[in-house]
Amino acid sequence: MKYFLILAALVFVSLPAFAQEAASADEPSKTALELAQKMHEIWPMRTRIETALESVAEGFPQERRAEILATMRKSIQYDELEEESIKAMAEIFTEDELKAMIEFYGSDTGRAISIKTGDYEAAIRPVLGKMLDKAMMDLKLGPQQ
Repeated sequence: MKYFLILAALVFVSLPAFAQEAASADEPSKTALELAQKMHEIWPMRTRIETALESVAEGFPQERRAEILATMRKSIQYDELEEESIKAMAEIFTEDELKAMIEFYGSDTGRAISIKTGDYEAAIRPVLGKMLDKAMMDLKLGPQQ
């Protein structure tokens, strides 16, 4: 269970940190959907999920990693996830924000930052893991000093 919490945290931590406006109850515009699609071409969802899955698998003994990866991959419907991600991105971010994301993440600097984000997350993952482990122990046993 804790590994799935870490996976969820990793996926959402890795999303771009741009200002968000409240999502409209209306469907996103065609332009917003096209921009979100373009952002996903620059920054593919499957790549981010695979990186997160591999990170979770590293928390298991080497002899179980292939099994763990296969089990997690079997549960993930990549096409559905990408479709929902594009829709959510188009609903949450404004067209101007999406354009800025495309401009930045499509640039050499943006691509370099995107690649290094995995290294950054790997550096903080042990600290996050310890904190989540403590939280789980606190839930089971009550707060420990």
